[in-house]
Amino acid sequence: MPKTPRSHPRPAGHSPPRTNPSTRDGEVPLAATIADVLASLHLVERARLLSRLVAGVGNLALAVVSGGAFARYAAVARRSDFVVSLEDAARATRAQVCELVRYVQQSNPELIARLCDDLARIGAVAATPGASEA
Repeated sequence: MPKTPRSHPRPAGHSPPRTNPSTRDGEVPLAATIADVLASLHLVERARLLSRLVAGVGNLALAVVSGGAFARYAAVARRSDFVVSLEDAARATRAQVCELVRYVQQSNPELIARLCDDLARIGAVAATPGASEA
């Protein structure tokens, strides 16, 4: 008779590791969360917040980050009146936004913390999960 595997009870206080279904291999959970939240926003608000992220990236990095999706803004991203176009905000993929957020998270964590505060303030999320990581 073949043996059936016996389940071993887990010790008290041990639970299986929790995974975030919205993250993909290699993604930073906070970056993935922010990308998901930005994707759910009204297009005007999404463009405004993407503008803040793009402004936090240097000219050379804009040519590389997100496959160069925001490279056309390199010359104007530092101007105070700079805004990502609605077309570019609509066209930006989740993966591009996630990569942009991940880059800014590493190079300018204070900007990510302010972005998370803005998201909470506009009611996009009660409190962006993982904001304390920033």
